[in-house]
This record gives sequence, structure tokens and C-alpha cells, in this order.
Amino acid sequence: MKITCSLSSVVTVAACGCALAGCNPKGPLYRIDVERNAAVYERTAAAELERYLPQVVTNAFTVGGKSGVVLHVGDTSFARAHGIGAGDLRDEEWRVKSFGADVILVGGGTRGTIYAVSHFLEDQCGIHWWSEQEDHVPPAKELHFPALDAGGVPYFLERDVFVGCASKVVGSNLTRIAVLNRMNGMKSERPDYGGSFTWGPPGGVHTFDYYIPWKKLGAVHPEWFSLVSGMRKGGITRGQLCLEAPGLADEMYRKLLEYIRKGDEDADMKGLPRPHLYDLSMNDCSVPCQCEKCKAAEKKHGWSGQLVRFLNGIAEKIAKRRPDILITTLAYHYTERPPKDDTRAADNLVIRLCDTRSSMAGSILDENNQGLLRNLKGWSKCAKNIFIWDYAICYSFGKDLPNAVSFPVASERHYSDLYRTFRDCGVKGVFVEQECNHVGDFDALKYFLQAKLMEDPDANAEALTRLFMKCYYGAAERYMYDYRVDLDRLRRERNGFVTWEPGIAPYNFIENEDVVRYQAMFDRAEKAVADDPLRLMRVQHARAGLDTLVIRRAGVRVVYHGPEPAQPDVSASLARVRRYWPEWIARYGSRWAVGSPSDRNVMSVTNDIPTEALERLPAPPEFRNRRFYDFYPWDMTGGTLVDDAESPSGKARMLVADVDPNNHYGLPFIVGFHNLTGIGINGVKGLSKPAGKGYHWYKFQTGVMPPSEWVYMTRAWSFSLRKGLSRLAGKTLETWVSLKFEGPRYFPKDPSENGKESVIRLGRLIFAEPE
Repeated sequence: MKITCSLSSVVTVAACGCALAGCNPKGPLYRIDVERNAAVYERTAAAELERYLPQVVTNAFTVGGKSGVVLHVGDTSFARAHGIGAGDLRDEEWRVKSFGADVILVGGGTRGTIYAVSHFLEDQCGIHWWSEQEDHVPPAKELHFPALDAGGVPYFLERDVFVGCASKVVGSNLTRIAVLNRMNGMKSERPDYGGSFTWGPPGGVHTFDYYIPWKKLGAVHPEWFSLVSGMRKGGITRGQLCLEAPGLADEMYRKLLEYIRKGDEDADMKGLPRPHLYDLSMNDCSVPCQCEKCKAAEKKHGWSGQLVRFLNGIAEKIAKRRPDILITTLAYHYTERPPKDDTRAADNLVIRLCDTRSSMAGSILDENNQGLLRNLKGWSKCAKNIFIWDYAICYSFGKDLPNAVSFPVASERHYSDLYRTFRDCGVKGVFVEQECNHVGDFDALKYFLQAKLMEDPDANAEALTRLFMKCYYGAAERYMYDYRVDLDRLRRERNGFVTWEPGIAPYNFIENEDVVRYQAMFDRAEKAVADDPLRLMRVQHARAGLDTLVIRRAGVRVVYHGPEPAQPDVSASLARVRRYWPEWIARYGSRWAVGSPSDRNVMSVTNDIPTEALERLPAPPEFRNRRFYDFYPWDMTGGTLVDDAESPSGKARMLVADVDPNNHYGLPFIVGFHNLTGIGINGVKGLSKPAGKGYHWYKFQTGVMPPSEWVYMTRAWSFSLRKGLSRLAGKTLETWVSLKFEGPRYFPKDPSENGKESVIRLGRLIFAEPE
């Protein structure tokens, strides 16, 4: 019940702390005081107390042994009288301090008071916020707290986990949950939650095309845009800018001043803090300008050095006019490595370092996973301000790879290493992409840990994980915890490497017998919470990643000459996904609806399992007593598929080599693995000359098959195999190719070949287990 006191400047919220069975006959257990003229975000903080305290307290409430608790929220006269006014605290700093039965909850800036309240609710009352859809409120009981004295400032300046598009509707729960978890980067128009630490217009990433739009200026100033293969290209996803072009920096600076003016006006109109960040970052394209001036700049400074030098000029001008503003840019794809020379970023230029090469399944400190660490240490020597743009999502680019986002990867086991390393290297802000939370692998756990470690990198991640498992899964907690620990053990022992766009091959560290064991573990977990509908749904939701992995694997079929290993129960996985998916969407996917593109992408997994029999040819005589994986010309791409009675498969991929001005089809003939992970076979192996006329089997690489979906042949990559390879990842195999060479290019000393067409024919490809 809210009571306005006519004789005071304080608005009081009184509460009896009742259980449903009845009220405390001695009167209210506590009251919540806010100033009559309190800011909107202070009133929000009080409202959060009013929302939760009646749910967790009953019969008695004391602080330091004192009853009649008064909670003073925000910059109250009581707080100021005790030397803890909001003006005495830094931005986002929070304090919770008791004086007898009086408890001050206050903070600096527009979010500090909300942080004080959320810390009180979480640390003292056991309330947690898992996601936009779910929180945890323990059963009501008597609350008896010791004298309270806590406070702090979140460590990183920017703290943001992007789980989906933030709604701009004031009632959006997405921003509310983020702020209660002390995150500040979710772009929102919610002054009631203190606004956010965010970017002014035009946005926070890939902004070059907003400043210099290709559609508007491409014809007027083509020299401002990247030169690639003799053509000027621009646009957010199709091109970059030519940073050596005259007049480009002046136009970008002029447009930036317009955006700053608009950002100030919009914030003032909405009652939000003015933006202090403005972005000038490369388009979402991995190919830089290749003009002679840009190539010369790259040779001297590196691509990142060229970018920093270009932006320094703009940043230095802004520093003179608006010293409160920081300019951000991306170190992304070809600019992730620090400058080659002594180029240093201006003090008001923020480098947002991306990580597109690491394995998110492992630690940043792992021996085979230190690319990000090397880049981070390099940038820390030449930039005062570094933010991180990290990925906690496995993207699924293309219809053939849906739902990598849901496949199991226990990345959360290494978050402590990650965030402490960020701190030790001087990182000041962290942004994490983790969208698609409605199907994401253990998304709520990862979100919870990320929020806590962004606030305090020294937080005990293991204890937090245990806390989450107990609260979130109840009686199933030990099965869910053991599953994640064992999953990480397998990844470490088998050197699993999972990048941000992995396909399915990297998950081969989870073998079929492991899948069967994990499914049995989930069966026990479901049984443990069978009488708890909410936690049962959570367990089923957590199982979705394993089921979609099983289903997707069933759709990857290859011909194997050898004993087939036991397969998990695909039909059971199919049945579970089809049965529970609508329930998951309804509960966990509030921004997605059943039948949406996102939903169809997931459900396509259940509908794309091939049923027709694989064509299987007899083993060639050379491999009759061996175990091997068999691929045929019709499995491959490139050249022309032709009938060929001499081929060991009856067909061939044929390539006419005479029309080849760059001599890419000349010898050596190469076989290469498109492998960006560094795990397993890497690079190419060449064949210097044919063994003779007709078809011959040639042995190329031997080693551990990489988590690659692509094997290519010839120096022009004209033949390729791009399917079925995920079944082979992690296995030690020999690469054999059946080839036939014809014509004078390959037999220059044989007169009988004169006048013939020079041709390469590929008849079969085999990956054989070593003898």
C-alpha cells in the first residue's frame, strides 16, 4: 500500500510483509522511503523493492537485530545526512548501508540506485534474474540480516550481453533484467531504468556506410570507396572505404558533428543521459581496399595501422570540441591484428577488438587458442582504451547448418580465465553477442555468469555455477552440472575447437557413445523433476542442443567401408524436438513466434533427414582389405561431371586445362584443406608429376582430419568436396585421390600427346584409416 505523507517530503511505501495465510498482527515489517521529488529511476528502484519484498519476507524482518526496518531509496535526506548522498558517489557506484533499522540504498548516476536495490535483493534476499522470461524468488520466510555495509562499482565501463533486439517499448522486460543484473549497454529508450551506456546515432557498429553511403555517393565520389578486382565497391556488407582518398576524412568529420548534435537533442528530449560514444567503424565486409595507396599503407602500417591513422585525425578534432566524447572503431577481420609500426591510437579513440578466430569452447589461455590474447597484448601497447566485441554464439550461416547455436559447448567453464585476462590487459568494456537465447545452449547460465564477471572479474564462477544449478534445476542440479563438467572434459581431452561459425564438424569431440551416456543422464534429470513442471521444461530445453546435434548428424551420411558404429536413437530426438518445440518458443522465445523464420530454421532439422539409400560402390582393389570413407565425383563440385568407363567410379570430374592463363592447372597438382582453426591437417600437398598414363591412386596428406567442411584441389581450387566431411573430423586418415592426366601439359616429352587437349580427370576420393 502506498501512503503519501502530507507533513513530509518523503513518499513512503509501507508493507506488512504478509504471508498468504495472514498479516503480521504487530503491523508493518518494513517501509520504503523515497523523496517526493525523486528521479524516475529512483522511483523504479523503490518499485522493484515493492515488487519483490512481499514475496520473500513473512512474520519478521530485522537488520542488525532491529525491527521496523526503513529502506531509504535513492538520494534521500536521510542518506545525505549520513554522508552517503548520490552526489558523493561515482557514476554507477552503489552503496547499501544500515544505521540501526534504517537502511540506505543509493548510487551514483542514473543507474547506481537501481544497482544498490538489485544487490540487496540478490545478495540478501536470494533473488536472481536469469533471463527476460525468468527470475528466481525463494519462498517467503523470516528475514534477519546483520548490520549491512556493502558497495562497489562495476569493473568494466561497458557491460553488455546482446540476447536479442531490445524493444523500445517502455514496458520492455529485456532492459529491466539487464539493469537488475548491473549491465548497462542494452540500447533502450527507458529513462525509468536510467538509460544506458550506449552510442549516439547512427549506431554502435558497422557505421562507415552511414557516414559515406554507397547508394548516395558511389556515383558522385567513387574514389571514396574500396577498389577490389578493378571495381569500386561499397555498402555495409559488400565493400569498404578507401581510407587514402582525399576529402573522405573531412566529409566523415562533418557528418559526425551532425550526428553528435542529433544525439544530444534526442537524449534531452527523452530525458536520457547524453551519449558519450560515437562509432566510426568498418563495414561488415572482410575485404579491404586494394588500390595502390592502400596497399602501400598496409605494407608500412598494417591494415589496422592505416585505420587508426585515418581515425586519429578525426578523433583529435573532436577532442578539442567535445572532450567528453569517445570515438569507437572495430578491430575486425583484417584489422584484428595491431599495427605493424609505432602507430598509436588517440586517447579518445576506443579500439573494439573482435575475436573471429578463437575457439569459444576453450580458455583464452589454452596453447592452441591464444590468437585473441596476442592481439589483445599488442593493442594494449598502442591504445589507451580497449573494448572487446566477443562471441558466445555459434552462428549458423546458410540453410545447411541450422542450429549450431544450440549445439552443446561448455564455454562457461572458462569464463573466469576470459574476464580476468580482459582485466589484466586493461580492457575497459565488454560486449557479447549471444542472440537466439530461445534455443541457445545453456543460455541462461552463460548470461548469469557473464553478468557477474563483467561486474567483478574476480567473482567465483564455480560457486556461481553451483548456485545457478541449484536454483534453476532444483532436484536435477547434479545431473546438469555433471553434464557440463564432463562435456568440457571431452573437449579438452580431444582438442575440440569450436569457432563462431563452426558447422557441425567441430562437435565430433562428442562421440556417439558419449551422446548415449548424456541422453541417459538427461533421462535421470527429467525423472528427478517430474513433479516440478517449470524445472522439467528447463531440463527439456537444455536437452534440445544434444537432440538437434543428433538429428543433424543423422542427415550427414557418407559411405564407410568398415563396421558401422552404434548410432544414438535419432527417432527419440526427433520426437522430443517436435513435441516440445512449441512450448519452448512460447516460454523462451518471446520475440519469436511459432512459424517465424527462426522457428522454421530449427524445425527444418526435424524434416531434412534423408531416407533414400546411399549409392555404394565396391571397394577398389587397392583398398579391398582396408577401412575407408568413400567419395565419388557426384559428391564433388567443379569441372564437368562426365561418364568415364576407366574411372574407378564409372564417372569423373573433368577439367580442361588449356584455357588457363595463370597456369593454375599446371603441376604441381595440389590438395588442400580449408582449415581456419589450426587443428589437424592444414595447408596443401602437391603432386609434382603423374605416375603414368591412365588412372592412378595418389596419396596426399596423412593426419588428423580438421573440423573443416571443404577440401579443394588444383591451385585454382577448381575441384572441391564440401559435404560429408563433418563425419571425419578428429579421425586420423590418409588422403587418396584417383586422378588421370592427359595432354602435352602433363606429358611434354611424349610426342603421342601432341595436339591433344590437356585434361585432368578426378575419378574417386578416399580417406583411409592407416594400416
